[in-house]
Amino acid sequence: MTCCRTLRLFLLAGMQFLRGPLGTSAAESPCPDVFQYEGSSGSEYGIITVPNPYPYLAIDISVAIYVTAPVPSGSPTKLEPVDRDMWSKLAAGSRDPVLYRLDFPVSSPLPTIKSIVVNQNVICRGTKPNAEYLTTITVQHSIFNNKCNSASLECSFNIRQSPETMPPPPLPPPQNVDSSSPTSPCPDVFRYELDRSGNWHGIISVPNPYPVVAIDIRVELYVAAVASTGNGRLELVNSLSKEWERMRTGEQYFVQYRLDFPVRFPLPTVKSIVVNNQQICRGGKPNSVALTTLSFQHALFNQKCTSASLDCPDNTIQIGRPIITERPVVKPPPPKEPPIVQEPPPPPPPTPKPKPPGRQPVTDTNTRCGFPVVRTNPLIINGQSTTHGQWPWHAALYRHQGYDTVYQCGGSFVGTRTIITAAHCVTTRNGEQISPKDFTVFLGRYDLRNHREEGIQQKDVHTIFIHSEFNYTYFKSDLAMLLLNSSVEFTAQVRPVCLWNPSDTSIQSIIGKDGVVVGWGLDEYGMTADKLKMIKMPVVAQDTCIRSHINFFSRFTHETTFCAGFINGSSVCNGDSGGGMVFPEVQRDDSQIWKLRGIVSNSRPDDNDSKICNTKSYIVFTDIAQYLEWINLRLI
Repeated sequence: MTCCRTLRLFLLAGMQFLRGPLGTSAAESPCPDVFQYEGSSGSEYGIITVPNPYPYLAIDISVAIYVTAPVPSGSPTKLEPVDRDMWSKLAAGSRDPVLYRLDFPVSSPLPTIKSIVVNQNVICRGTKPNAEYLTTITVQHSIFNNKCNSASLECSFNIRQSPETMPPPPLPPPQNVDSSSPTSPCPDVFRYELDRSGNWHGIISVPNPYPVVAIDIRVELYVAAVASTGNGRLELVNSLSKEWERMRTGEQYFVQYRLDFPVRFPLPTVKSIVVNNQQICRGGKPNSVALTTLSFQHALFNQKCTSASLDCPDNTIQIGRPIITERPVVKPPPPKEPPIVQEPPPPPPPTPKPKPPGRQPVTDTNTRCGFPVVRTNPLIINGQSTTHGQWPWHAALYRHQGYDTVYQCGGSFVGTRTIITAAHCVTTRNGEQISPKDFTVFLGRYDLRNHREEGIQQKDVHTIFIHSEFNYTYFKSDLAMLLLNSSVEFTAQVRPVCLWNPSDTSIQSIIGKDGVVVGWGLDEYGMTADKLKMIKMPVVAQDTCIRSHINFFSRFTHETTFCAGFINGSSVCNGDSGGGMVFPEVQRDDSQIWKLRGIVSNSRPDDNDSKICNTKSYIVFTDIAQYLEWINLRLI
């Protein structure tokens, strides 16, 4: 019989002395949906609401708090579930949120939240208080199966195997089934799982694409055997209606799919997984004499649409009911019969209503990434003039400082409500994340002095994702993603850029090629440009970059960066940080789109003034092609 064990860890982190007044006894939650203060004055405690981890049967929660007063001896910080029988309820299939009680070591001033991390996901982050005395205390609690040593999901007993949470029976004889699970090329996206009958299947985790409420998923498998095209199936783990309703709430979670393999031995491997035309996983081709490629597809979309395409506006508006999803289609060869609709059958499609006068139908180019509507003359090397709408994905990131709002960095608009920028743009000098509420993003900006410019969209920031390997000293993994509070309207002045093709991410493939960088960056005199400027610059080899100034570039270049620019005084400068370097790509129809490859990260300071960049030096870019899996997992 399985049960639960708990582990408590109390860690007192370093103490700091900062300038500023002592904190007050009143405190507000930075994440009201996750954390709330409870209790009467002088005896307050915290209540933490953790989303149900189903289908996992383990919770590892770590809470860090700021304390702005000395902690008396014998006053421990305690974290424990409100319901001590919670594991049994999880094992029985409960989908209710899990509540934790947090007892503080002091009551005045009340401690505040630094961070709450559940199963390695940050679900709440607070801001650092301004106080003379500041201590950080971290407390941790784990719930897991007693057959495991921790809450790690690497232990199969921490994952729900059946309604009774019974472990699977022994494997059948080796001649009937492959007894070892192949390694997934993308563990965060795809994993192999064993059912009670001893058969392997795949589990695919897709981030909720909200505010898009449609998912078109296409999975390609390599099969090292002759496989029947009629076998295999791709379907949702949970019910269609429940999943679609949950997507509409905007909750940040993963939609799970189950993939039943067409053969049991040898086990198929992943070739690619594409969601809403974005590749989120790619595997290597196995060495096999007999090799078959099979495709599976599943679509979930609004019943007012005919597909999951974003050309249908109802797939991004949270109204109506979901259409019944299509039965997965296996290719090749083409099916002998049309795809069968999942049960229950959908109602007949309604007769389309006439469009209102004056409203133009949505065209393919309206939602096409990397495709500016505004047409300009071809670029000239070192030319700096731009046209409003020429680079519609370039974003302006502003930071609120007191009563002022100042330009901070550039960024690139991707997806439907995501900005990619540099991590150092959204962190302090010592690497701590700045609160999302301190930023505002402007899209469609061209002239920074013209606040009444047509086509501007102003968006608040909902969440900031900083790469976990970001090093603020050497600017390693200098990458961040900003999730906006609401979706962006595609216009002539505002459109997304395309992400780089994951099939060719080598830096060698772009050395010598010209990319384009735009921004309002500081010039050699430390002045910010009024209007958006651009520069076309070549990518140089890493050793060429390092040799140009070995003391600087040997510290700030890494395997996930590249250098570009000239040494003639025309490089980008400090204010361009976070902006993107894009490259043109000609399509089959001879049209041209732009793809994002680099993020402006760092530049060598001027020899006479460290606050001004040296425009006769190369620029270091974060190579986002090396982070595509991380980006796609968070892209909305």
